[in-house]
Amino acid sequence: MNITLLDRRFVPTVLVILALCPWTTQICNAADNSSEVTGWENISDLLVTAVTKTGIPIPWPGNTAGVAVDRTTGTLYVDVCNVGLWQSPDHGQTFRQVAEGQISGRCEFGYALNCDPASSRMACLLLDGKCGMTLNGGRTWKLLAPMGRNWEYGAVDWSDPQARAIFADRHESGVWRMTTNLAGALPGTAVGSH
Repeated sequence: MNITLLDRRFVPTVLVILALCPWTTQICNAADNSSEVTGWENISDLLVTAVTKTGIPIPWPGNTAGVAVDRTTGTLYVDVCNVGLWQSPDHGQTFRQVAEGQISGRCEFGYALNCDPASSRMACLLLDGKCGMTLNGGRTWKLLAPMGRNWEYGAVDWSDPQARAIFADRHESGVWRMTTNLAGALPGTAVGSH
């Protein structure tokens, strides 16, 4: 059987392979190495370089694995794989680590960093790390109770001011519901029941 990249049956597989290969970025950069041509500008390389210069290794798969924007403030959040969550108030010009390094892991899918569309609340439902949420734009964070390798992505009932209901897909183990009482939790304390 002959396989071509134009064969529709294999396009998703080819895209996944390309997305997972570390040299994909180099190929893309070589093909269109100018933001003037594409309109895209890499803003994570400076952050990753700054993190590694501190001596902190970025475990597999390396680099960054998640991005979200607070719709109400424009604040950018970037997940550095298994190291922590960074915040940028100026669209990637500067970054600072948030959650005192308590949030770690990697975003497996887009809704791993789940932002409330109407306020600055956010849940971080990460794989292979510590999960948590903020109800006040990142000023304080609460850890969520761990569950094995944790979550691939999730959804929060943002209609509740305390965001007490979280639904998440546990890594290769189905969808789960967590009910939380974040109001009574101490900083750094795992909250929730499954």
